[in-house]
This record gives sequence, C-alpha cells and structure tokens, in this order.
Amino acid sequence: MNTLSRYRPFKTAGNCFQTWMSSAFALLFIGYVGWIAPAAGREQALPILETILMEDRSLDTANYWIAAAREWRQVRISREGVLLDAAPDMPLRKGDLIRTGPNVAVAIRFPSGTQLYVRSNSRIRIGSIFAFVGELFVRVRGAFQVDTEFVTAGAEGTEWVMAISPRGDTRCTVLEGRVRMASRENAWRSLSITANRTYITRGWRHTEMMPASPEELSEMRRWIDQIDRLIGSRPARTPEDIGPPPLHTRIDVHRHHDRNPGGERPTRPERNPGGERPTQPAPDRRPYSSGDGTTRSP
Repeated sequence: MNTLSRYRPFKTAGNCFQTWMSSAFALLFIGYVGWIAPAAGREQALPILETILMEDRSLDTANYWIAAAREWRQVRISREGVLLDAAPDMPLRKGDLIRTGPNVAVAIRFPSGTQLYVRSNSRIRIGSIFAFVGELFVRVRGAFQVDTEFVTAGAEGTEWVMAISPRGDTRCTVLEGRVRMASRENAWRSLSITANRTYITRGWRHTEMMPASPEELSEMRRWIDQIDRLIGSRPARTPEDIGPPPLHTRIDVHRHHDRNPGGERPTRPERNPGGERPTQPAPDRRPYSSGDGTTRSP
C-alpha cells in the first residue's frame, strides 16, 4: 500500500494534465467553428447590385429601361482603392463606393429585403448607407438608416425619398410610415416626419417641414413604380448570362503609360520597299473530307 500510495500523486498529475489538454483542444475547436460560422453568414448576407437601369430625365416624367451590357460602365464601384466593373447581381461589401453617371440608375437589394433605388449623378457608400450627393429611394424591411454629412434618417418599415445637394442640403419626403431625422452635430432636436410630408435642411441647420405637394408625390411614385415594374419583369439570370467575374483595375493617379526605353513611341510596321502592303499567304484550297467518305472542294 505504501508503494502504491507513493505513485498515486504522479498518476493524479498525469490525469489532470490530460484533462487540461483535452479541454484546451475543445475550446480551440469551438472557437474555430464559432469564427467560421459568422464569417460564412456574413458572406451570404451581402447586399446585391440587383439591376442597372438607364434613366432619361429630360422630360417632365423620368423614364427608365434596363441597361445593356455596354452601358454598365456608367456605374463606377470602388472597393478599397480598386475600381470594379459593375454588373447586375453583383455582391456588394461594406465600404464600397458607388457612383452613378448622368444617365444611369441602380437598384440595390439588402438581405433583409430593403430596397434602395439610386438615381443618376449620385454617390453613396455601402454599410448603413452614407449618401454624399444625389437622390435615392428607400423601401425599408426591418430597421434601416441613411447618413449624410449633416443629418441621419432612420426608419422601420417605411418608404421615403432623399435628395442631397453637393453642399450637403437635404430634402426628405416620406411616402409611407414615418422617418426620424436627427442632426449628426446635435444642432437641433430629432423629430419624426410622417407620410406625405417633406423635411428640408440647409447644411447643419434645421429649416422647415411642410406638406409635400401632390405633384411632387405623384412624380415620385411614377418613377418608383417604373423601376418596380422593370425589376419585377426582369428575367432570371443564369451563370452563363452573368459571365466572368468583374475585372479588378487598381487606380493609381501617379503612374502613366510608359513609352519605349528610348523615350520614343513604338513605330508602325514598315511597308515593302515598293510602297505596297505585305501580301497575305494564299488560302489553302486542298480538298477536305466531308465526314461521309466523299471529298469536297472548298
């Protein structure tokens, strides 16, 4: 018994070490799985550049139609200093800067079902949307927020149109529900804007709230309904339609296209001494097999 008692402390210490190592590996595994699962969830919960549309605002009523592939380049997307080629059904990430050209608009869909229609000549940043300039329509499913340089507009289950001038002036018109407007500088108390009303700010200053005119509301609903119909009638896209992934082009304003090492432009190929262009080889006119055992001439 004395001999067994002498070795029991060593066995107890070994068991404790084995238990400690098992617990450590279990915690590491749980931490690894816990890190992978949220990452996969974030990857699946990306907003989508749903549709690119052409926009004509030359008449009293704006007109929209689905943009062709050659017109997609009027939408510029910058991601961490890299310029991406825009395309329908393109996943977007937090921090992406989106700029629409003078005749193009985009529709963006968020995982919650919130829709964002960004009109021409606009610039926004994806996240809680930060609008630098332009005009956008928001149809909220759940909670959503739009920030500008001076104000914040937050809502839940609401529809509103927001226009931002290059100076930071804002004009927010609520179509359904209510939107709470607040000053980012706490220059004035936040307030709630109800349906069919417009709230206007001049820079950081609170100015006025007024009923939206029937003509203004009617025009807004017309162009929003047009985009709704175009998105609803858009055919489902297959992987073949989507094509290869977007081309990544890094923007570097300090670099220029290099000339030849000698500083001269590349020369064009010279003509023949007689002044004539090089002749092409004569086509191959040998008979070829038609696959049925016979021989045909080209």
